[in-house]
Amino acid sequence: MAQPVERPWALDLLESIVDDATAWPLKEFMTPEHRSSCDQACYECLQRYGNRSYHGLLDWRLGLSFARAMIDPTHSAGADGDFSAPELLDWRATAEDALERVARGSGDLEVINGAPLPALRFRRAGGDAVIAIHHPLWRMEGTISPLVTRFLDGYPGPIRWIDSFELARRPFRAISRLSF
Repeated sequence: MAQPVERPWALDLLESIVDDATAWPLKEFMTPEHRSSCDQACYECLQRYGNRSYHGLLDWRLGLSFARAMIDPTHSAGADGDFSAPELLDWRATAEDALERVARGSGDLEVINGAPLPALRFRRAGGDAVIAIHHPLWRMEGTISPLVTRFLDGYPGPIRWIDSFELARRPFRAISRLSF
């Protein structure tokens, strides 16, 4: 795959995976039926009996975003507010859906509507705090994204971050590990 030619074949393969909507795998991932029924991985796309020990790690959207970042150094995985890449189209809706499920499980949590990023308000005796969701590929230290900066400007109080990968798989564990 990395034969010493002008351009390694692996780059062409990765580009076809993330950009060619007429071919496998993107064609199958992007059907409305698949997108609506599979938020991470299913037996129609990534899960197989032979990889069952990895099912908790499989995520077709995150995989496509990672592959895109490998070939496009400008890819920000939505951190700039641009969620037009096929794998990011419904990132916010998927994160908000997971937050709704979490909020229903606790009287101390309330979904914040209209925030720059999906977030929960955590009502507590010492004052409310915010739990905000970010994409797993976003930088959260040092130079951060404009979208995260906009969120921080709107919510100056205590904020704790959970990436959408953790939220989708272990929501209550991820929230319980937060310290305020």
